[in-house]
Amino acid sequence: MPTLIDMGWGSGCEQSWSGAVAELVAAAQAFRAALLRVAEEAWPTMDVQAREAAQAASRMFWDAVSGLPAAVGTRRTRKLAILWENAAAMTLWHHRSVYADAEQLGFTLLTQLPEMGVPRGRRWLEFRDANKHAEHLIDRELRSTGQRGAVMRAAEAFNSRREAGSEAALAAAVAAAAADPPVTDTDKTHPHKTTWPARRRRRTGPRDRGPIADQAELRWRIRADLSNLRLEGALIGGPIEREAGRKFEPWLTDTLISLDEPLPVSELQQIADEWRQRRHPYRHDPEWADIIIVDPIPRQPVTRRWRRRHGDEPTPPLSEGQVS
Repeated sequence: MPTLIDMGWGSGCEQSWSGAVAELVAAAQAFRAALLRVAEEAWPTMDVQAREAAQAASRMFWDAVSGLPAAVGTRRTRKLAILWENAAAMTLWHHRSVYADAEQLGFTLLTQLPEMGVPRGRRWLEFRDANKHAEHLIDRELRSTGQRGAVMRAAEAFNSRREAGSEAALAAAVAAAAADPPVTDTDKTHPHKTTWPARRRRRTGPRDRGPIADQAELRWRIRADLSNLRLEGALIGGPIEREAGRKFEPWLTDTLISLDEPLPVSELQQIADEWRQRRHPYRHDPEWADIIIVDPIPRQPVTRRWRRRHGDEPTPPLSEGQVS
């Protein structure tokens, strides 16, 4: 098995690598400082000099990335630089706050390159997961607003023109985004195709509950979120599930402990508002947390059959005759 010396990794290569990494870190710090100055102003009133300084710092950063020597860890270092530059531009230039965590993690990894070396293991995985989660949130936003097709057409036109060396890449991207979407075979209606009404569900599930919730209902819904997160983490275990396990699951666990004791409606409302805000980046059913907090609801007694079939789910409320 060849050693690092056999592959050309000697003292000279080590010195050139250290110098290239130091240059990359300095360029990243200068680029981030320029972006921070740009982020303080809105786009219409942005200082022209600050914008040009940020563009010049970006070119210096990419020159430093391309100047990395061919050595062990160069590929991951370049990948780190590319992902961080995208996160920094999305956060500080385009004001997309969903990339803020990825930008902070990536900048920390870059500045730690001289001391800790190329990131591996848990540090690298957390950074990749933060980027994947931010991409997922942007894609979900574009799909909900119907703008994903226009953005994809603009990106394709921009990249094709830029690869061809054309100076009108930005104009081509704007024109492609404004153009009507192409008609594909799947968009055409078949002459013999009949649209049938959707089938009516025979049974109502736990997601068909009303918006009124007391402390027992709130606790059960939060526990359902926690159970679903753990199940998805065990079965899927992707970047989105890992990110939810790091940032959302600990809050759910602590909140369930606090809900074991009776709380006033005002505190329950604060917990419900925070729960609704925290779960938005990780769950796709906002109606599950769209609830109205009320005083404790008189409920039917818990039986063994109910516990066996429904678990910790609260029993139905008592009828007016039963309450009286």
